[in-house]
Formats: sequence, structure tokens, C-alpha cells
Amino acid sequence: MFLADKKTFNIQSWFVIFAGSLLFFYTYILMNLLNPLAAFIMKDFALNAHQLSNMSSLYFYGNFLMVFPAGILLDNFSIKKLLICAMILAIFSIFLFGLADHLSILYVSRFVCGISASFAFLGAAKLATR
Repeated sequence: MFLADKKTFNIQSWFVIFAGSLLFFYTYILMNLLNPLAAFIMKDFALNAHQLSNMSSLYFYGNFLMVFPAGILLDNFSIKKLLICAMILAIFSIFLFGLADHLSILYVSRFVCGISASFAFLGAAKLATR
């Protein structure tokens, strides 16, 4: 009986690590999202290169501002709950980006995406060390 519980625990552990790794991979894709879409976004929103570069950099501003608070939160609270919140934020940000009709909405969605990415990277690293 004890061996069966241990085997189930191992499968659950691998599933959690896999989910955290997928979140990190998803946020990595979101980080590079603007590269193939830049010409279309510039055309559809009538953006210049400066506005596009600002939109691209907001991802990294959000990531930079939340790396240290995310590390503190991941040390003090449940990794599972924080990663679920990061997943929800990432999904919300990409839907907001897809439905955007104004430049400010694009800016906000990229910033929120960067915030979720800081939790994804640190959460995956913390899960890998357990």
C-alpha cells in the first residue's frame, strides 16, 4: 500500500513540474510574440518603430519589476497557487492583446504578460529544485 502511494506521489510530482515547465515555455513564446507579428501590428494600429519598441519593452519592464517580489512571494506562499495565478494572468494578457483596439490596451497587456513571466520562470526554477 505504501509503495502505491509513493508511486502516485511521484506521478503527481512530475505532473506539477511538467505544468510549471509548460507555463515557462508559454511565457517564453509570449516574450517572442512580437517578432513575427511586428509588421502586421504596425500596419493595423498605424504604429511607428518607437511605439512598437515601447510595446515590446513593456514585457521586460513588468518582468523586471516583479522578479524580486515574485521570489519573495514564492518563498512565503504556495507555489501551486501562485503558478495558477500566473497562468491566469498570462492567459488574460494574451486575450487582452488579441482583442485590443487601442495602443494603450496593447501596452497594458504586454506589461501584465511580463508580470506573469516573472512568476513562471522563478516558479519553474523553484519546482526543479524540490
